[in-house]
Amino acid sequence: NYIMPFYTWPNLQSYFLMDPENKKYYPVKRPNKYPTHKLSLSPSETKVTYMKDLDGKLHTYNDVVIAYADFDLDNLVVKNEVVISEENKDHIDMYPRWSHDERYIVYSSSRGTGHMWGMRQYIYDLNTRKTHLISDDNFFVDMYPCFEDLPK
Repeated sequence: NYIMPFYTWPNLQSYFLMDPENKKYYPVKRPNKYPTHKLSLSPSETKVTYMKDLDGKLHTYNDVVIAYADFDLDNLVVKNEVVISEENKDHIDMYPRWSHDERYIVYSSSRGTGHMWGMRQYIYDLNTRKTHLISDDNFFVDMYPCFEDLPK
């Protein structure tokens, strides 16, 4: 299954679950009014992580925070959102992805690089609720972190 955000004009968004076997879309209730980018469904299909767009302007990323939430597949509801990165217009946080065991979320951030598009990789631990830098101090432009054998 895949959860997909669909956009309509002006900046309205809906979530749909796509069942690849029957090629049908089912509406999913969102946790709030904010649009999201780069939504990632966890391997067990019980959680989602995404970029939450705070100003609703989907073409800008410096107003985005990384969040995750529970996904109730039976009732098609995303709920209990938790924001894991800080709102800071001086850097961009993006492209969150799950670990196999769903304990970690890895994402890119320009935090501390001095350049809006210079990226470092960070990992958030759901058990400790702490974020750690996992790339070296040199920044690079690798915006798409993921765990081995999981989709980007």
